[in-house]
Amino acid sequence: MAPDGDRTDISKLGGGLPAAMLGRIEEMVVSKKIRWVVADVSMSWVLELVAKAGADERGVVTKEEIMDKVARLLGDEGIKARVLSLKKAACASVGDGGSSHRDLLKLVNLLTE
Repeated sequence: MAPDGDRTDISKLGGGLPAAMLGRIEEMVVSKKIRWVVADVSMSWVLELVAKAGADERGVVTKEEIMDKVARLLGDEGIKARVLSLKKAACASVGDGGSSHRDLLKLVNLLTE
């Protein structure tokens, strides 16, 4: 994309990814710095690249497999209870009177001094 190009056009931004990322992704796959690559079908160039770099199809996980694993995680009552507890704590933190809410108000007050 040209330096003065329209960066609000997502298709143009997406089109620039292969040129910007090819060398970096290949380097990370070859040096084993990354173990998985998550890409949807619109990013088939990534899958071709990792195959060229030596990865095989054993590392390819379908969206159905991901959905199944997430469903299994959410079906685990212990995990579900911890997630709900974290959700409750996060909501309390950002809600009126919560610590994040108070800290944000302090920042706003400091900025308006």
